[in-house]
Amino acid sequence: MSVQDFKIGCGFIVTGLSFGRLCDCLAEYSGVRFTDRRRFFWSAADIRSEFVFHGHTFKIEPWEIDYSIFVSPKDEGVELPETAELRDHVAQCLQRGS
Repeated sequence: MSVQDFKIGCGFIVTGLSFGRLCDCLAEYSGVRFTDRRRFFWSAADIRSEFVFHGHTFKIEPWEIDYSIFVSPKDEGVELPETAELRDHVAQCLQRGS
């Protein structure tokens, strides 16, 4: 299980954590509000979700290279300091086994 920066501030990749557990981890963080969360899907390639954090919309989608999960701002190429804050929270979830 790990969390890796894709490009600092532009997104991060989560491995070893299911989509449901990742969404639960993010939902417990103060200020995160899900606006769209796909609850039923046929495969890992179907996962999709969006949430708002500090006024910015983020998306969760499959990282199809190795079946990991990619979390990033919805506006591609945008660097946000909130991305690192969310990444650190997910890393804490992984450490405590959530």
